[in-house]
Amino acid sequence: NTREFFRASTQSNERILTLSAALYDTTDSLREAARIKIKKYQPESLLVVGGNTKSKASITTCEALSILQESTDLRILATWDPNHPFIDLQTKMDAGAAGVITQPVLSTIGWKHIDDYFTTPITGFQMIPGIALPKNTNALRFWSSLLEMPPENDDWFNQSLERMTDKDSRQNWSKEQLDRLLEHDGIHGLHFMPMGNTEDLLNLFVD
Repeated sequence: NTREFFRASTQSNERILTLSAALYDTTDSLREAARIKIKKYQPESLLVVGGNTKSKASITTCEALSILQESTDLRILATWDPNHPFIDLQTKMDAGAAGVITQPVLSTIGWKHIDDYFTTPITGFQMIPGIALPKNTNALRFWSSLLEMPPENDDWFNQSLERMTDKDSRQNWSKEQLDRLLEHDGIHGLHFMPMGNTEDLLNLFVD
């Protein structure tokens, strides 16, 4: 069992527990779920995500951040899509997020937001950028659809599509994304999103 192996082999101070705000419609239900999960998994941090099964009664991500920030001493993380307006990051910080795990950076504006943040990083705030590892043009277009990006209007994305035509070009593209992110001082980790493309993920670690 993969989850049991993870719990047995990963120290608690290396674990991030994910909570989906969309699953809860009251403050008490969110707090109780967090209490139970924290006791079971003993994580170092909590990651609050919006979730896909939203209802009109669901707690919003920012509401969940505020509730959990007042309910636990654990570090509370949020998600952030740098390919969209920068104000979303500030909103989550104001709600109590002590850091973010980002969606993959797949656009000109996305890289500008990441580079701008690291120009003057915030002391104590954890920035953990995401890296997608698409295996072909369809996989990269899937990411653009998932993130609701307008790829036809972005030169960086269109140039990336051209790099998906063969294995060497694709893997060099992935390595370039990794190197660009690691150039920044103050980075607190990376979130790899291979979507089943373990070949390219392992290639990054070998290099």
